[in-house]
Amino acid sequence: MARDVLPDGLRAAGWGVDVVDAYRTRPVALTEAQADAVASADAVTFASSSSVTNLCATVGADRLPPTLISIGPVTSDAIRAQGLTVTAEADPHTIDALVVILGGIVRHGPRDLGQIVLSGLEQRQAGVGQRLCVECGQPVQNRRIKRQRV
Repeated sequence: MARDVLPDGLRAAGWGVDVVDAYRTRPVALTEAQADAVASADAVTFASSSSVTNLCATVGADRLPPTLISIGPVTSDAIRAQGLTVTAEADPHTIDALVVILGGIVRHGPRDLGQIVLSGLEQRQAGVGQRLCVECGQPVQNRRIKRQRV
């Protein structure tokens, strides 16, 4: 299920490794209405290669919208393996960066990616990894909420 990079690296360093699968991913059956909703979406985001494989198996790669956003290189490779094109890849490879890219693409369209996709350094400076505004992608100030007893 998971890649063998970590266990292989640990073994190479002399460690004994037992790999235990804690969960399995599998396609979930969708109704025709749900599959149609995916097909008519503006964009689809993928946070794992198994999500690419499973959604393509369930909905069909030919029914996915043209705007496909990946969390990282392994997931992007899975998208390409389905014969599809990756519109954008998060950098750094985090959910926060994925959300920033999605927000920019939905707001401005994929043709303006040069203005939307920030380098890893720029994203860190912009606060990716913090809570971000859904509207503009800017960091949200952490505010303390004082609870009152009733």
